[in-house]
Amino acid sequence: LEVEEGSRNCLGLATHKGYYRYKRLPFGVSFAPKKFQKTMDAILTGVPNVAWYLDDIILGGRTEEEHFNAIGEVLARLDKAGIRTQEAKCKWLQRSVKYLGHVLDENGIQPVKEQIEAIAKMPPPGNVQELKSFLGTVNYYSRFIDNLQSECAPLHSLTRQGLKWKWTTEAGEAFQKLKQKISEAGALVHYSLQVPLGVSADDSGKGVGAVLWHRFPGGEEKPIAYASRVLNQAETRYSAIDREALALVFAVKKFDQYLRGREFILRTDHKPLMRILSEEREIPKIAANRLIRWALILRSYNFKV
Repeated sequence: LEVEEGSRNCLGLATHKGYYRYKRLPFGVSFAPKKFQKTMDAILTGVPNVAWYLDDIILGGRTEEEHFNAIGEVLARLDKAGIRTQEAKCKWLQRSVKYLGHVLDENGIQPVKEQIEAIAKMPPPGNVQELKSFLGTVNYYSRFIDNLQSECAPLHSLTRQGLKWKWTTEAGEAFQKLKQKISEAGALVHYSLQVPLGVSADDSGKGVGAVLWHRFPGGEEKPIAYASRVLNQAETRYSAIDREALALVFAVKKFDQYLRGREFILRTDHKPLMRILSEEREIPKIAANRLIRWALILRSYNFKV
């Protein structure tokens, strides 16, 4: 990206041969990624079956003709914008691709095996910075792991500001359990408008978790994505029915873009809550205000309990 004349003085470079100014946006400038992403958004927005993150572009199609049309449109727009591509870095007509740490194919999406093996071999952290690095890596694959944040709770407690670092037995067990769960993470299926959709939610006492799933012919259910979060101190004091209702509200809000505007199955294992949220019944007048508020939020969706 070319830097305008008035801004080049802000990008000075001192060398043994004197001072120079960048004419093109260099790496390392704090706003450079955001600016480049915004530029790519302007160039490629509107092209079907195409996604991009900075200079990584992925495109596809249900047929070869659709695929080639997308390739032609993307290359034409890049050429018009003055952006060149390197043939050696391009791959065409792939049945499976690695993209941003994931493997994508016609059956679904899963983590890259090498990345998972690297996480499994990580040694226990020796300080807060190393622990935060581990948690950040784990959170990148959070959509593949059920109730992840509840499992991370003992580790998150060690990152509190002002707390003296001490690696405990509980933290060590949580660390090993997380690595085991990541190693066992399976593939997720692609979201489809043609397949029945459902969302399940549950409360673990420490946090709430949810899973979005498809029900395929034959009754088999396969996950599309997992989500979870830890309960705050006030929420841990909720009654069991309130925490279960909170889990359902968290689930529909988290997966709103998939659920809004279509019918789906809302699953909970809490029987009293099923009666309260059933479409055939009115919201009980004696229900707590919190439950009434959450029930009204859920009624804005088209679901069957």
